[in-house]
Amino acid sequence: MKKVISSISLLITFLWCSCSSMTALAPDAYVRYMDDPANDLIRTIKLKTATYTIHLITPEYIASKEFSDGSDSIKNFEKRLRDLEGVIYFYINIQKNNTDNSVAAGMAEKSKAEQMVMYYEADAAKDIYLLNNNNQLSPAIYHYEDNYGLAAYNKIIVGFHVDTKNPDYKLVFNDRYNDNPQIQASYSSSTIKNLPQLTIK
Repeated sequence: MKKVISSISLLITFLWCSCSSMTALAPDAYVRYMDDPANDLIRTIKLKTATYTIHLITPEYIASKEFSDGSDSIKNFEKRLRDLEGVIYFYINIQKNNTDNSVAAGMAEKSKAEQMVMYYEADAAKDIYLLNNNNQLSPAIYHYEDNYGLAAYNKIIVGFHVDTKNPDYKLVFNDRYNDNPQIQASYSSSTIKNLPQLTIK
């Protein structure tokens, strides 16, 4: 991308709000901002059986990550942003709180692995919704990533078509597999409206 746009300056207004008070950031700086827990976009809910980390994600974040190697054109970057427009995303990382490290407990956990995958791949989408501007929204996009024990957590990626003029969001997840109802993460309109803009030079 650097070869194509090194002499071009483009300001892509943040899709959720055109009046952001934040300074515009380049893609790599934008990703760092979104990943910084200090910026109030990541919620951690620790319960008895599992810990949930919920991360609000914007189209700009996704496009910036996908084009992070700088090898593609600005035209393709803009097209990807248009494809993602109007959807807000959440990463939900689920980490089991294993208090029993015995061999028997490990074998019992492995025996339930198929049941877990079946639930998160097929049924969990029905147990997640988003409250936005007094509307309850079902997921438009849902994907489950099983890390097969290679990482400490498994991940759900979920996206919703939202009212971008009223960006107040509350994600609700009733995790029936871990018997954890009403897991919630709220994001105020002011938090969303103060997200940075994205600039490409």
